[in-house]
Amino acid sequence: MTKDVGVVLAGLGEAPPSPGGSGRSGEAMTLTAIEAACDDAGLATTGIDAILKYSHDASISLQALAATLRCEELRFGLEGGSGGGTGPGLIDTARTLVASGAASAVLCYRTIVGNDWVARMNMPDEARPYYLDVVNYLRPVGWTGYLHSFASLYSEHAARYGTSREALGHVVSQLRANAARNPH
Repeated sequence: MTKDVGVVLAGLGEAPPSPGGSGRSGEAMTLTAIEAACDDAGLATTGIDAILKYSHDASISLQALAATLRCEELRFGLEGGSGGGTGPGLIDTARTLVASGAASAVLCYRTIVGNDWVARMNMPDEARPYYLDVVNYLRPVGWTGYLHSFASLYSEHAARYGTSREALGHVVSQLRANAARNPH
């Protein structure tokens, strides 16, 4: 068990969304969000020494990003390519890197270009065959998106662990309250 040694989530950034697509490239949106996060953290991009990326989307590779940001000493890089748990996994990896002394300023990012992502959901992809499972096997019987998938997962979780609808409702209410604090 490791002892936390002053690990802080210091900066958040996003490229403002725009309805109907903005024409911005995934790379441009990534750089906009990273600059905002570094400004929020009071950190120069050259001080980033580890980069963690959620792969399988339209974002720039971490090697190209490190060069573009002029990271002076990149000590660690990782691309995580799993599903919904990848985001929290990257945050936990960042915490572990800082707590262990392996890095001091870790950048975690993911870029989604909405129209491109929707198109990818309907195309063959050897790295993500489960997307086509949704298209070919679930939509014809009424499953049209992640909400249906998560409803099924909740049912299984509730059966195994006794999770109540009230507990799930509390989580949803807290997520909405947290989101409402975001002025964007």
